[in-house]
Amino acid sequence: MHLFALPLSTLPLLAQATPPPNPDVTTVWSTVWIPLLWLCGSILFGLVVLFFTYRFLLRTHQTRALKKFHALFSLLPFQAGVTSQNGRMLTYRSGQGDPIEDEDIPKTVSDLPAELQSEVQAGIAAAFSTSKPVCREYSAYGSFHKLDFWLLPENIFGETAVMWFSTDITQLHTVQVQSVQLEQRFRKTIDSIVDAVIGIDYDGGITMVNPAAEKLIGYERGQLVGRKFDECILISDTGADDRHGSLFSSVIRTGADITLGRNSALRRTNGEMLEIEGTISPVRAEDDLIIGAVLFFRNVTDEHRKQRQLQEAISLALAADQTKSNFLLTLSQDFRTPLNAVIGYSEMLQGGDISQSEWQHDLQAIHAAGEKLLSLLDTFLDFSQMTIAQGEPAELADVNLTTACAEILHLFQRSSAAKEITLDLALPSHLPTFRLNLKVLRQFLINLLGYCISAADDRSRLQLGASHQGDTLLLTLTCPVNPQLREDACILSDATAMDPARIAGTAGRARELIIARQLCELLKCTFAVDPDPPEGDIRYVLRFDGVKFAAAPSETALPAFGANPAAAPKNSVLIIDDVAISLMVIGRMFDRLRIPHIKCNSATAALKEIGKAIPRAIFTDLWMPEVSGDELVKLLRASPQTADIPVFLVTSDTQVDASIRDLFSGIIFKPISINKLRETVETFLPDLLPAEEPAGQADTPAQNAQKEA
Repeated sequence: MHLFALPLSTLPLLAQATPPPNPDVTTVWSTVWIPLLWLCGSILFGLVVLFFTYRFLLRTHQTRALKKFHALFSLLPFQAGVTSQNGRMLTYRSGQGDPIEDEDIPKTVSDLPAELQSEVQAGIAAAFSTSKPVCREYSAYGSFHKLDFWLLPENIFGETAVMWFSTDITQLHTVQVQSVQLEQRFRKTIDSIVDAVIGIDYDGGITMVNPAAEKLIGYERGQLVGRKFDECILISDTGADDRHGSLFSSVIRTGADITLGRNSALRRTNGEMLEIEGTISPVRAEDDLIIGAVLFFRNVTDEHRKQRQLQEAISLALAADQTKSNFLLTLSQDFRTPLNAVIGYSEMLQGGDISQSEWQHDLQAIHAAGEKLLSLLDTFLDFSQMTIAQGEPAELADVNLTTACAEILHLFQRSSAAKEITLDLALPSHLPTFRLNLKVLRQFLINLLGYCISAADDRSRLQLGASHQGDTLLLTLTCPVNPQLREDACILSDATAMDPARIAGTAGRARELIIARQLCELLKCTFAVDPDPPEGDIRYVLRFDGVKFAAAPSETALPAFGANPAAAPKNSVLIIDDVAISLMVIGRMFDRLRIPHIKCNSATAALKEIGKAIPRAIFTDLWMPEVSGDELVKLLRASPQTADIPVFLVTSDTQVDASIRDLFSGIIFKPISINKLRETVETFLPDLLPAEEPAGQADTPAQNAQKEA
């Protein structure tokens, strides 16, 4: 039988139906309407059966799904549940390990444990209001739990519900607390570091800044964290505007530490440049993967300034020590001349019978030499008390610039030879004698020449010159220019160079220039320098205006000899010294040796005597006005008539250069003794000693006086 066939009991009812009066209608009813009604009833019955069958199968599926859901819930190791929007518990898992019977499942949220009830209610409300997962944490009985809420679709339980899980996170919470404490201790450690510390992540963002870094940079921590390192940390070379833009990227790329050298500087927010030293290093994970970088640096501006000041002080001390050595060398030469008279005369006084008048004469010479020594000591004290800012200028004296400049150049022979520097003296041969403060002038020339030798390049040529026109005198020092000389010249030309604060911060060599300029106040002159000379040689000019001077001496030259020049006695010698007492002592010694001699107080006077008669030998001082001893020798060697004359140097300068020594036949250092003079004569001029007496014996001064009378 067909599933949709009508029950058979309905057929008689249909047959007993009264047919319509019209036969055609009856036929239509029986053939059309009755089968149609039967078909509709069958369809309706089938739909009803299908509906109930679907409901049965759906309920069976939901029942099985819920059983599986409950079975899964029973296996969960934590507390969980499903709650409807009205707070009804659809399922629940206590997390105790044993499944809960249906009758034991809490019916509503209010039936949950008290410590869980309020948290679940708040989480369910938040999940339904936001339609998003919700997470909450709570503590109970010393343990920590985490609640996660998930909104379930309606087709699972037939209504909208929220599934929640409660997991024990006590261990995780403990680890988190320890991690936070560790981070706080790390932060306190970083903050307590005196040096500045900046942490940078792999993308170049700043993650950590300690207070020292905030103070140096000028930003607060909140203004730096999260910003790019290269945007707010500006590190450059000292005095330069370009930043190390690739500083961080270089560390990430190479994986090597980068040291911020001595020339590194940090630009603060106010534009101030701070000299810094430090290191930027990569930060690596456990697998050696670079995850960022950390920068350590500190402010060394004051430290570098103190180092520079210390270096300047050392340079100044070395320059002062060199000046002291030069001064003592000059003082030694000045002391030897009067000592020559003291020792020489005292030696002769011990040599034999001397009359009362000769005793008086020699004692007067010794007394004059003592006065000279006392004067030199007073001069030494004047030097030690003389300062730049104060001090009275010494009395003016007649100054022979040729002699004074030659002596100063001679003091620097050794220091200039060490750098292969040539020192030239370019003075006119007929300069007059000027009224100047010789003591301060010598100090000025020592400072200036010492500075130029220390600052000039090796194998340079320095030229000291002078010129005068009317009452104006110019002293010049020319030196090949180099960057150091040009920089110092700019400092000197600055109007603020006389400021004591500026002097304290000036380099040692430039300070010598400033001191030299201040010495000009005592000299009553001006000092100038061109920092950018067009010729390539820097020129220092000392200008005297209104200077007084004596008449210029005649130009020095070797006299012209006739066809038959006069011949001097074979045993005659020529003695030359510009110091009267030294000339007198040496003359008396030659008297004791019974050697004829002629005394001259200058090389110019000696040349005139040579023009009259050529001597057997010449004993000359080195540093003399107008013409020095070495210049005299050069003049004599240039003429065939005088080229063979033996010339001996008698000087107090113990530092005579080898090139000057080679010009002379021998050298005797002051203070001179009669025994030393006798040894020189016996060695080089034995024919000068009298033949009738053994060598070494000589008449007494009284006998010489009787012969002269």
